[in-house]
Amino acid sequence: MKILSWTVPVIVVAAFLLCAGCTSAPAATQAAETPAPTNTTLLAYALAPSDLSEGWTQVTSREKTTAEMSPLARELGWQDGYVVVYTLPANNSAGTCTLTQTVTRYSVQNMSDLVSAVAANERKVGGLAFTNLPAPATGPDTRAFSAVLVNGTPTATPTGGMASIAFESSAPVATDGYVEVVFAKGDILDVIRMSGTCPPYDTIPYEMLASLGKTAYTKLE
Repeated sequence: MKILSWTVPVIVVAAFLLCAGCTSAPAATQAAETPAPTNTTLLAYALAPSDLSEGWTQVTSREKTTAEMSPLARELGWQDGYVVVYTLPANNSAGTCTLTQTVTRYSVQNMSDLVSAVAANERKVGGLAFTNLPAPATGPDTRAFSAVLVNGTPTATPTGGMASIAFESSAPVATDGYVEVVFAKGDILDVIRMSGTCPPYDTIPYEMLASLGKTAYTKLE
């Protein structure tokens, strides 16, 4: 009887340890095989092909890296970003319309000040004439403007410019002019720019910009 009373607990403990070993090994394997999570939040805020009218082609849809951004953007609290680019061929041989949207997360307390800084920085480029446009339905923290080439090649002024806060530091300046809306909500800064030959092809495509801006702003709600 004494032998039996010692044998039963030993068998139970051995079985427990064996089962523990069986369950822990697959868990470790599963953890090793699980891919690192990716940031899909900013992608959800970007304009999707379904948000655009027929004829647009998506040419870029990707995350942005810190190395792409200017020192100015990093100093202001740039955290992460996403960029999408679409093109729309003109209905003639006049050229192509390009739509560029950057969605960026900044670690700043006052996004309204950042929106103002972006708009002011964009204007620090010589050779372009800037005109304020009516603010689309993109919230109170909004700036909209057009830029038209008036003299030679756009160049940075002594006070700044071309050290972009929203776009990549190496992004070329649209020498044929552009329209742009800058807005923010929460910790997200959204910049949408249309450049090139855009419909209606004879005027600044403000109505299209305002519509796309409203669609993008709705995604932030």
